[in-house]
Amino acid sequence: KRNLPVKSTGDFTDANDFLNEIEWERRREFVGEGLRWQDMKRFGKAVSWLTSKGQPDTKSLFPFPNSVLVRNPKLEQNEGYNL
Repeated sequence: KRNLPVKSTGDFTDANDFLNEIEWERRREFVGEGLRWQDMKRFGKAVSWLTSKGQPDTKSLFPFPNSVLVRNPKLEQNEGYNL
């Protein structure tokens, strides 16, 4: 990549094309650093990935810790994490 030309806004047909390029660059740059899940959520691809694996889309939310649920009895656990 050392001698590749710098990209400009004219290289992209629309904003969606530009965002796809940003996503692919982040995937190449941060491979193995544990940032993929947050990027999938940021770019709106987490739910489709979860459903393709047979998981409910509510798995995109983290469960509340039990200590938080004990302190606030009005709070309900996120769907799919009921113990």
